[in-house]
Amino acid sequence: MLNTNQDVVGVFNGGTLISTTTSPLISLNNATINQTATSGSVGALLNVNGFGGPSGTTPATVTMNGPLLSVASTLNFQGRLVHAINGGTITVNDAGQAAAFVSLSGGTHSIATLAGNQMFKLQGAATAASNIVTPDTFDSLIIQLIAGGLTLATDQPLRRSAAATGAYEELSNAATVTTQQVLLLDKALLNASQPLLKANSGTSLTTTSDAISLINQARLNANTGINGLIQVGGTLNIAGHAVSVSGGSALLVTGDLFSIANAGKFNITNGGALFVSGGSIVNITGALVNFSGTSGNLLKITNNLCTNCVPFGDFSIPVELRNGAVAPTSRSPCPRTPSRGAGSARSPSRIR
Repeated sequence: MLNTNQDVVGVFNGGTLISTTTSPLISLNNATINQTATSGSVGALLNVNGFGGPSGTTPATVTMNGPLLSVASTLNFQGRLVHAINGGTITVNDAGQAAAFVSLSGGTHSIATLAGNQMFKLQGAATAASNIVTPDTFDSLIIQLIAGGLTLATDQPLRRSAAATGAYEELSNAATVTTQQVLLLDKALLNASQPLLKANSGTSLTTTSDAISLINQARLNANTGINGLIQVGGTLNIAGHAVSVSGGSALLVTGDLFSIANAGKFNITNGGALFVSGGSIVNITGALVNFSGTSGNLLKITNNLCTNCVPFGDFSIPVELRNGAVAPTSRSPCPRTPSRGAGSARSPSRIR
């Protein structure tokens, strides 16, 4: 058993950590970590933060050839799992590996339970003009094209191989997790070729706020295909938006946004499946939700967001339009196929 009120692994001010093994950097089997945050420090399992070196410009870096964490016991961690900010960079050379970056197998876990906390916090600083535009009106489209598109983040605090197949976080063997939030992407770029969250049959994860949040010109490029950005085979209970994109951010999904399979249950309360605001853009080439496998798949959304909604798509999903927003069209940043496969949606997604 390890009891701490600090980081488990900290790399600061230009420091470097290199792990050459393809095994997890941290592995817990019949062991427990109890972490209680102090008033001055939230703490993290892996904290990579700050510039240093002779010139003061060398970023803190971590390079690994395998996963970060494998847990087959208990994790009681008030702080974050990953905290990469202020130039801190994590590079994972996991091409061809099926293991998840973070794996929780069995047990009951509480992670990032302090208010305003999240399991993954990735924060950058640099931005640049992109080729992404928001086609709200013809005039604004022309202005954006001339200016070079949305200004979006370019710093990549966490980089994994596109050839890896393991999720960023995976729950298995009846693992149960409670947390505030899964991911906060703050003025940072994340290129994901794997699901951010995979909850296998018999597992459950419960949040007390939005599951995934993009803020301050963040950019998430997800090339996950039919696997979905969030893959549900167990039960997810989200108290907030499943995905929130705000502050001029961009979510670009090649494939489906959510995948629910084999009687998976996706419950969203006090939020929508997808919330977009502040001049942000979302482009999903596949379905909002893909139902597959055995019967009993369920997406259930309960909220009071829709006060003047319009139906969208073949399933008439309610969409809330506010502050001059225009109805979705084939050119709008909304999925052309709201859902597919065998499953049911109750009080479908509210997007505003």
